[in-house]
Amino acid sequence: MLILNRTPMPGEREIHIGNDVIVTVLQVTGQTVKIGITAPRETPVAREELLNQAHSKKRSVNTEC
Repeated sequence: MLILNRTPMPGEREIHIGNDVIVTVLQVTGQTVKIGITAPRETPVAREELLNQAHSKKRSVNTEC
């Protein structure tokens, strides 16, 4: 895991991943960080809890068959 500290300076809030993905720090309030992700449409981007829900549902469907 790569951990980066970002100083909220205009123009220096982006992290580039490869050639196609940009993560932008939009706002920092207390312990909450708002980020934006720019990626090609064919690149899947999902929150971990949604992926976990999908995997749980898939497992329950497989055990019912």
